[in-house]
Amino acid sequence: MKLTSYLKGIGIALLFTLFSCSYQGKKILFKTNKEIETKQDEPVVVVNPQDYLMKHICRDGDVLIVRLLNENGEENTYDKLAASRDDAKFVVRDSAVTLPSVGEIKVLGLDKNQIVEKISKAYSKFIIDPIVDVDFYGLTVNVLGEVVKPGKYIIDEDMNLIDGLGLAGGFTPYGIFKNVKIIRGEGDNQEIIVVDVTNIESLDHPKLQLKDNDIVYVEPRRVKQFDTAVRPYLFLTSILSSAAAVFIVITRTR
Repeated sequence: MKLTSYLKGIGIALLFTLFSCSYQGKKILFKTNKEIETKQDEPVVVVNPQDYLMKHICRDGDVLIVRLLNENGEENTYDKLAASRDDAKFVVRDSAVTLPSVGEIKVLGLDKNQIVEKISKAYSKFIIDPIVDVDFYGLTVNVLGEVVKPGKYIIDEDMNLIDGLGLAGGFTPYGIFKNVKIIRGEGDNQEIIVVDVTNIESLDHPKLQLKDNDIVYVEPRRVKQFDTAVRPYLFLTSILSSAAAVFIVITRTR
């Protein structure tokens, strides 16, 4: 019995030694030099804040969904712009989008409302009071970490952090709710927004409106890190205990 206890003690000591090494080397994504945490009176913390515009600004390569609508908001049949929403996609090339009947329209650097105004003006030469609907197609965010369905998701221009988390199925049981990160931009222009989504006061913060190519990261709780680090080594204590039991049986039968 003493031998069994001794071997079990060795197993436990070995397990925690291995865990310590593994835990120290456990990779948490998007670490910062200094740990950033939200507070009750500061549910949104912005590191290296940048003057990002609220609205998406049109770039070369963007895809626009452009439709002409009637007064009821339904797709109109008096023009041949598109048979459906899927057919109404137009790529911005060389600063312009080319549309039926009106040709090239310069849209580079404009937001959605400005593009609508410009296209409406172009079609007003052929249609009385045209109703134009424009959306950016293919804006994406990466939602990573402790969410049910990590991955890249297509978003609308007016989606916020909660919408993005919803697309990914919400948190797993291991997700940390109080330090959700949004990583936005690159290099010197990169900002990090840390959000406590349990605090309702954080939800109206303008920085939570998602931008194209944002990364949303939900860090795992320490219990998940412990479980992940220890699980591969649990068999060692089992082997030691089994070996001890076999040894005792053999010695007693002699």
